[in-house]
Amino acid sequence: LRVMRVSRDSPAETAGLRPGDLIHRLDGAPVGGLESFYKMLWNGGSAERDLTIEVLREGQMQSVPVHSIDRTQTLRRARGI
Repeated sequence: LRVMRVSRDSPAETAGLRPGDLIHRLDGAPVGGLESFYKMLWNGGSAERDLTIEVLREGQMQSVPVHSIDRTQTLRRARGI
């Protein structure tokens, strides 16, 4: 699973994930693709928690600690809502 872009002010940006990183593991479990990544992320407990993503960057494996957040807190809402 390759990181294509990182949103500004996101948990990924805060953690230091970069476009081009290849995600191999989430909390020690292998990631087979986008679907498995999201299933593992969403089924892993509270929306706001600490986790570790292992990425391949420039030929070296790196562990990246990430603090996930509830994505509903970052969605834009129509004015007046």
